[in-house]
Amino acid sequence: MGSSGGIGEGAAARLHAAIADLLDEPLTPLTDDGVIDLMRDVERCTRMLTMVRHRLLVEAGERSLPARHGSKSLKRFLMETLNLAGADAGARVHQAHTVATFHDMAGEPVDPLLPHTAQALTAGDISADHARGIATVMNRVPRGASADDRAAAEDVLTEFARSGSPDDIGKVGDKILAYLDPDGHLTTDHDRARMRGITIGRQRPDGMSPIRGDIDPVLRALLDPLLAKYARPGMCNPDDPASPTISATGLASDTANPATGLATGTPTDLSNCRAAAGPASPFAGNSTPAAAIGSSTAINSTGPATGLRFPAFNAADSGSGADSPAVGAHRGPDTAAATWPEHPAAGPAAIDPAVIAEAAARDHRSPAQRNHDALKALLESGVIADQLGTHRGVPVATILTMSIDDVEHGAGVATTATGGTVPLRDALAMAERSQPWLAVFDHAGLPLHLGRTKRLASRDQRLALIAALKGCSRPGCNAPASLCAVHHVLDYRKNGSTDIENLTLACDACHALIHDGPGGWKTRIEGPRSPYAGRTAWIAPPHIDPQQKPRINHRHHANELLAQALSRIHLRNEHAREQHRGWRREARHGLPQHELSVAGMPAGVSRSGHYEALQRHTYSAHCEYPARPI
Repeated sequence: MGSSGGIGEGAAARLHAAIADLLDEPLTPLTDDGVIDLMRDVERCTRMLTMVRHRLLVEAGERSLPARHGSKSLKRFLMETLNLAGADAGARVHQAHTVATFHDMAGEPVDPLLPHTAQALTAGDISADHARGIATVMNRVPRGASADDRAAAEDVLTEFARSGSPDDIGKVGDKILAYLDPDGHLTTDHDRARMRGITIGRQRPDGMSPIRGDIDPVLRALLDPLLAKYARPGMCNPDDPASPTISATGLASDTANPATGLATGTPTDLSNCRAAAGPASPFAGNSTPAAAIGSSTAINSTGPATGLRFPAFNAADSGSGADSPAVGAHRGPDTAAATWPEHPAAGPAAIDPAVIAEAAARDHRSPAQRNHDALKALLESGVIADQLGTHRGVPVATILTMSIDDVEHGAGVATTATGGTVPLRDALAMAERSQPWLAVFDHAGLPLHLGRTKRLASRDQRLALIAALKGCSRPGCNAPASLCAVHHVLDYRKNGSTDIENLTLACDACHALIHDGPGGWKTRIEGPRSPYAGRTAWIAPPHIDPQQKPRINHRHHANELLAQALSRIHLRNEHAREQHRGWRREARHGLPQHELSVAGMPAGVSRSGHYEALQRHTYSAHCEYPARPI
């Protein structure tokens, strides 16, 4: 790559030219064997490029490029520089640690952790999927195994991978592990500690999230008795209103009081929404009428100024006044709610075995579904939440943000402080078990004035920021609000006030980038003429952005991302229409074909051919991407 970022002289330029030639080369003249041979050659080159990619990762890391460009990690640097997905960037970094060659402090090369795998990947004999499978098996080899046994195991796996499928590496690895440690004596506590872990994957569009991992013997011993009781047939069945479940007072076989724990029965009926008078905002100057949902959720219904009441917190946990209510906030028409038990847990209640037997006869769930429902009921009950204290100034609880329009139409989803989504019906059911308070917002969708004289933000302000911003405000960062600290846009040491207008959210890594020294980032509040008035803009240091243009983070606001995409499409369509108008103007003047020029016409393309292609492009762009205001 050249210094300007384009394809420069050297190997990369030749590689780019060769790929361009392959893309232009017609494949029809090739024989069947020729197609297969070309596929194999391209695949080998692609595998070899994987090692080139790892070398570049090592070089970027050893040059501290992520830190110099304001990225919290090498993974984040790849995501921001190459527009990669988080999973893809993480997989590349993880694999580079096992097969790439790093350097010590003296600049001497250090052998890869998996030398046989690195050699085969460099030669193009195996793929990145092969290398990932080998690394997974080698991570399970006990530390008590000798170095010779570990080297032999990697050699066997690599040799198999040269001609075998990545899907079968795990099977071969199981046989090797059984040979190395047949009775489990070589596996130590250090091995179990190294292999332990639970990973909750990214939430899918359907709302479901994958979960995988390995738990150690202690967690298994603690989990088994809970599942044995609450995951048995008939227990905690959400599809059975008479199924016994968990509550803050123990077990109940009929509908429980929402104030005492998890209630059984039918889901919340959205048609039961009714108007009621809500309490005044704890910080607004006037009282505001509200619409109540169920018996505990209040939403401001006057104009765009909307809010949702929150439960009061234990003053001993929060460190603020006992009479200070927790205030939720929103962005635009959003509102926020938090759920946790209002009353402490009491002793367990008795349960009739006949009730369980009858519920078990009606239970058609699989064992996996029963395990899921038992854990969900345990967390919903609030039995655990009472002892969890606070996190970043607010209780460890579920904070939900929902749109007034969605509530009125009985459809949509609520967002959480951790970046997830919950179906609206379930969110309203969770809100029934909270004691809400009212918060009022201005017409720009931001909270009305909420200030204090101390340096640290109150939990009311934190909740307002969580619902309004949803995550870190630094451009490109996708850290959810639950991982963020409250930042003074104008530093408190420079007479910056701890008022809601001067506060924003920043994750720990991004927060550390803000300073007055060399390479420091700056923040400012966008003015009233900005399309994002009141939002926090970040200014990168000169070595990252010489123009130092203030930028807004749109990653937590899907409507803004959609608006940006539609704006680019609209500009593209306008450019295509302008090209068409230019051709028509020149055509009306009767210019000869050799003098007729159209902006962007490729060399060697006739006027009629270019016009037809332009017509197809403009029509296709018009049909697929209609430009409309957001």
